[in-house]
Amino acid sequence: MMGGFKYNVQRFNMRAGDTAFVLSHGSQGLLLGAADLLAQLHGKPAGEMVTSLHRAIRKAQGDERTETSVLFVRKH
Repeated sequence: MMGGFKYNVQRFNMRAGDTAFVLSHGSQGLLLGAADLLAQLHGKPAGEMVTSLHRAIRKAQGDERTETSVLFVRKH
């Protein structure tokens, strides 16, 4: 834990087959594109979803790629 950092919790009800992803930050277009891609990959193995999403984010960032996109994918 880091001193002075404000932690927050938000709960979401998830059912079998639901997918959640979190980006540390990014444009609205990146967020919407990621959501659209994951919708197309519904039912695929979690590893395939993560790999596809990472690849798409790197491509969307192009030459301006930074280490600012943090991604968590969970298939529950």
